[in-house]
Amino acid sequence: MPWTRPTIQQITSRIEKGIESRLFGAVSLLRRAVLRILARVFAGAIHTSYGFIDFAKDQIFVTTAEGVYLERHGRLWGIARRPGSFAEGTVEFTGPAGTTIPADTRIQTDAGVEYGTLSAVVIGGGGTISVLAQALEPGDAGNITYNALIDYYFQLISPITGVNSSALLTTDMAAGEDPETDEEYRSRILFRIQAPPMGGTADDYIAWALEVDGVGNAWSYPLANGLGTVSVCIISNDANPTPSAQLLADVAGHIDTKKPVTAAVTVASITDNLGNPDYADLHIWLSIVNHDDLDLRQRIEDSLNSLFEPHKPGDDIKISQVRGAIAAAGVVDYRIDSIYVGIQPYPGDSDIVLNGFAYPKIDTLSFQELL
Repeated sequence: MPWTRPTIQQITSRIEKGIESRLFGAVSLLRRAVLRILARVFAGAIHTSYGFIDFAKDQIFVTTAEGVYLERHGRLWGIARRPGSFAEGTVEFTGPAGTTIPADTRIQTDAGVEYGTLSAVVIGGGGTISVLAQALEPGDAGNITYNALIDYYFQLISPITGVNSSALLTTDMAAGEDPETDEEYRSRILFRIQAPPMGGTADDYIAWALEVDGVGNAWSYPLANGLGTVSVCIISNDANPTPSAQLLADVAGHIDTKKPVTAAVTVASITDNLGNPDYADLHIWLSIVNHDDLDLRQRIEDSLNSLFEPHKPGDDIKISQVRGAIAAAGVVDYRIDSIYVGIQPYPGDSDIVLNGFAYPKIDTLSFQELL
């Protein structure tokens, strides 16, 4: 039988009944008796102790631990939390020639995100100087997209004599990645426990790819290009999961330090159904009862996305799984009129065939009334 933490009311009642039975027999304590007040004070202290026991119990197991306690589990298995990365970009200061902009000069956005310059620079004869700045905290919040048509300014936190209080952004503030969340970190620890390293198994390549900042998920394909070869397909953890060329190179370089020396490894991007680095866009037309029910439409889309998101690139999608996802959204009467992957049509009763590293995503989901 599982242990249940008692409520503060239950603890208070137990203490009061213990006092009554031991001091007064069958006589109840008066409503404002000092002993009743003491019972409530003791109950508060004991309830706090129970709370700590309840918290400590969760930290014993990888599946429920959090924060630094989860990191202790990770260290036991040699898995470190991905710390995230800091956004960097170039900013321009304006002021009198010869004025020094010290290293770690602090600037901030209107939203309060702070950056520091990475080196000391001196303003030249033109009255401006550019310098590399880095966000003080890791994460996506530090990323800013440069727009040549719209000036973007930071504010100096501490004024510098003669220097304009605004610094102009001249490149993207980019490469900021959020630190790994507890759930992402937990899944890697569990993966390590459930799939222990075996000197270069298919699961090893997945684990090695996931160790790189910016990787959202990875899949391995042993013997994809013949004996001694492994292909690893990755997605990024950005809003657009198509990985950049830099992320592909980072993963390839990291795997090269881990893999058996005889293995030839290719790190690939997800693709559309024609092999281009992109999604395989799915277009699905449904006929359903109450086709104008917006809540029902959203549930169908969410259910289908839940089916497609963990999908291994290139694997076919069974039409029975698609039907199951639609039914799970609470749809009773419906008909699949047509499904397209890009421009490739599929009958409503046919499995969806994907090629290469094609990774599915719903592009359009259209509804009409079931007649």
